[in-house]
Amino acid sequence: MTAKMRDEFAFLIRDGKKHYEIRAESLDGAQAIRYVSAIDGRELGMYRIGKASRRGRDDDDALICLAAISPDDFHDLFPRPEEGGPSILWVAEILEPITVEQLMEEKR
Repeated sequence: MTAKMRDEFAFLIRDGKKHYEIRAESLDGAQAIRYVSAIDGRELGMYRIGKASRRGRDDDDALICLAAISPDDFHDLFPRPEEGGPSILWVAEILEPITVEQLMEEKR
């Protein structure tokens, strides 16, 4: 899966401060996420992810903690359902960095 990300959030992953990915679209079946810059499309890194789970928006406070971003940034990305945002979000643990070659090797 490829996902756009703000550069400053990618730095949090790289620096070991962000350990969970929150997305509005399903992460089911994804083994890894390749992050690209939302600014210019350059690659920001690729990481293996753990099993995904669905969370309702009544868990926003916990999701904000897991996302390791400010509440304002979180709600900019995921507006509340009453403001037109999604009612369900997906969460997966961000694991170790991985390459496409490593993923392909594992499939053999």
